Amino acid sequence: IIRLKQMLKLAYQPKYPKYIEEDLTLGIVQRREELPDIDPLLLAEQAMFLEAVASNSRTYFIVAFGTGIRPSEQVALEWSDIDYHRHLIYTRRQYVRGQLKILKTRHSKRSLTMLPPVKDALLTLRQQKEGLVFPNTLGGYLDLANNRNRIWYPTLKAIGLGRREMYQCRHSFASVMLEAGESPAWVKEMLGH
Repeated sequence: IIRLKQMLKLAYQPKYPKYIEEDLTLGIVQRREELPDIDPLLLAEQAMFLEAVASNSRTYFIVAFGTGIRPSEQVALEWSDIDYHRHLIYTRRQYVRGQLKILKTRHSKRSLTMLPPVKDALLTLRQQKEGLVFPNTLGGYLDLANNRNRIWYPTLKAIGLGRREMYQCRHSFASVMLEAGESPAWVKEMLGH
């Protein structure tokens, strides 16, 4: 919106040849995006969720709860992004609305500490040395909407938890780590803020 307003103002400038006859920026307003409520799962609720979720999706959610990774970054993870020796997961790309994209901000490109439960879960999942860590049944990128509607929401309902966005896995990670006494700076770094 800022760039559009700049171009329109320039096109309307009296000292330049007028490309437009009226100031079209007067009707352009930036609307604030309504952000969802932060409603993390408590540690006990995470355990209930992981117990109830389908076994073929458990590792996905162990990584989500155990790293604070964004869902779009998680579905784009490749095995080459996993460093077992240094206990790190590298976020390098995201998959959004059917397209592989660069990360949102420069802070999003980061190294996530691989905590022991995450490492153990990934070790049991690993069957190949290349490709996506969490592929769909055809080997392509996981569809987040499908994952949310077929796995996340039904599992929440099955364990008696209210409906919330899958992004709450990120908030759950942050809440649990801060409650455990981890450094806010470390949590911030893990989240890519």
